[in-house]
Amino acid sequence: MFGRLIFPAALCAVSLFAASACTSTSSPATAIVPLGPASYIAPGTANGVIILGRNDGKASTPGPPLLDLCPLPALASANLRAKPNYIELAISAIDAKGATLVGLKQSDFVVQENGNSLPIAYFRETAGKSTPVSLFIVGDASETMRNKTIVTSGNLQKIREALDQASGDIGNCVEAGAIVGGGSYAPQFQILAQQEGFPSSLSEVTLLQPFTTEHSRVIIGLENVIPSGPDHLSEATGMALKQLDGAHYPDRGLVILTDGLNHDAIQDTAKLLEQARASGIAVWIIGIGDPDATKPALLASLRGTSQLDVEAVKRLATAANGVVMFARPVDEDEGVSLAQAISAIGKQLGQGYAVGVVASSASAKPVVALANRSEAILRAAVVKPQVLADAAGRHPPRPEKQCLASADLKPPPSVSSQKGYTQLRVSVLDPDRKTVHDLKQSDFIVESDSQQLPVVYTHEDRSGVPRSIVIAIDTSGSMEPKLETVQIEIGKLIEGLNPCDQVALIAFSGRPFKLQDLTTDHLLVKQRLSLLHAYGSTSLYDAAISSVAIAEKGSYQDRALILVTDGMDNTSSHSVEDVIAMCTREHVQMDIIGIGEPGSPDRRINLGPFVLSAAEDDVDKRVLDSMAARTGGMDFIVPPMSRDDGRGFRSAVTSLSEQLENGYELGFIATSPVEHPEVKIANQPDYSVRVVARPSDNTTASIPRPPGSIP
Repeated sequence: MFGRLIFPAALCAVSLFAASACTSTSSPATAIVPLGPASYIAPGTANGVIILGRNDGKASTPGPPLLDLCPLPALASANLRAKPNYIELAISAIDAKGATLVGLKQSDFVVQENGNSLPIAYFRETAGKSTPVSLFIVGDASETMRNKTIVTSGNLQKIREALDQASGDIGNCVEAGAIVGGGSYAPQFQILAQQEGFPSSLSEVTLLQPFTTEHSRVIIGLENVIPSGPDHLSEATGMALKQLDGAHYPDRGLVILTDGLNHDAIQDTAKLLEQARASGIAVWIIGIGDPDATKPALLASLRGTSQLDVEAVKRLATAANGVVMFARPVDEDEGVSLAQAISAIGKQLGQGYAVGVVASSASAKPVVALANRSEAILRAAVVKPQVLADAAGRHPPRPEKQCLASADLKPPPSVSSQKGYTQLRVSVLDPDRKTVHDLKQSDFIVESDSQQLPVVYTHEDRSGVPRSIVIAIDTSGSMEPKLETVQIEIGKLIEGLNPCDQVALIAFSGRPFKLQDLTTDHLLVKQRLSLLHAYGSTSLYDAAISSVAIAEKGSYQDRALILVTDGMDNTSSHSVEDVIAMCTREHVQMDIIGIGEPGSPDRRINLGPFVLSAAEDDVDKRVLDSMAARTGGMDFIVPPMSRDDGRGFRSAVTSLSEQLENGYELGFIATSPVEHPEVKIANQPDYSVRVVARPSDNTTASIPRPPGSIP
């Protein structure tokens, strides 16, 4: 996992570097010991060494490091980037308490040049663990770092657990590399380094690992470096900045770990970090050591100090307009403060905003601020258009999916020509609501009026047959604290759809509002999410009726309504039976996410546009269950976001997204038309099967109409 890449917990060095000696608290059978001097023997291990931190004594398979890149975010158009005066700003925003501000909209930002407002030509929020980032780690591996990164007496297992937990906050859609300034290989690793594809030895500054998505390689390299020798922090930082110039992603980050004790190195590094600031690179400085430690005698300073120069570390962060963090020596606090620093970086990495403007000149220095958020602290840096163009040029284009309709998944003519041949599309879920793959034709049972119908064709599709999808989001007053999470997570769902999917967006409170008609421009739909504002009551059924009417106009036979709500209907003119009848007639399935505690409608009181409830987080589970089940969809009742920080909602969206991408085409023979067949899985009573496209006695109904406007 990438979180272990930064300051990995493996071996006795629980930051960047291997230890010279340690005491493992693990049992002999699972002990992981450092690649330290051969004289150190760990109990119960052969020769006191487990190669590369594994328990089999074998080297990893040599070969070039993997570079499996994620898709680029939606950059500004090439035409916009080519304008001579186009300027793009990389912006991070935090509140007065230091918490990252997410979910800001384009309208929240104000950009000025010489006191005059500039229109925003491009806007993008980057957030979440799927955000691709290019990251380089610079480790100060000079002699003074030994006492900060080595465990000699602490609880090694507890330290590992703390850092492992913190690493969960680091995203994994990252290409990463590592450079060390100073240091030497642990003796046992010296023999294996070249065989493993690492530099044969370490010099004053070493590119330990170029960009890779094979994060274990970075871990292996860093955990086998012993701090030693003079300080080469500035040279290592300079090399890292050159590597970031060749990054595949426009979002770039730099993490530096140091104790700040060499003032000449700090001064030179600060000058380089000013360049990073001008290039839009996000920088985190972790100062590690004891700020209260007594300065050691000159001869002892080489190896025996735990001292930290706080002001020197702050100087680096100031030069980079970056973030400064501090950690105690890992042996002093069992890695707690280092784990906190890693967790904080993980939550901030990849989070921010890109704002593009066309200024009066390419050398202009726009000033950005937040409207009505004077307490917010913004860090902004110019990202040169050439950096964006280079990133786009280095990144392989994302393969385009073909717009396949169900007709493209047709059976052989000898099967489809049989009298009474009927085809439908189904998805199969296990008891945990996970997609079931690799089912065979003999696994399916189709029944109608208790009569079993012969199944003659199955085809599993994992490419995501395109659909016409309407997303309806509750914007009643009670949704106000939840909309930020809903916008972010539904935005991710939209990003992951088949590019051929048609998507529409509906907001509803006292009545439904169409924010976007059916379109294949998913970026446009995602941008429309910023229009959601909470106010008023809940016309759930009216919104569903309006949504189905839009879905009915879609180009595909596969039609779905995704509905998000936290309440109960209290103002609709339609009934739940009206909704179910229309969904059945138009073959639209409803997938529903209800946010809150199961409740009853009679516990709510209408007061004008407001709704009072005996339980603030009531959601009408009985009705939502019924609508989903009777239309062939799924429903998720997740806890109030105030209780689980939105984890349940994120999980529901992830599960729903997976269902939209997978399914089976199922053909059977019916002697008479079948409107509602029952599909089961043999010998799997706990599996649930839902029909995502209703029966059709021909295979042409799913062929999309010609591209263009929706009729």
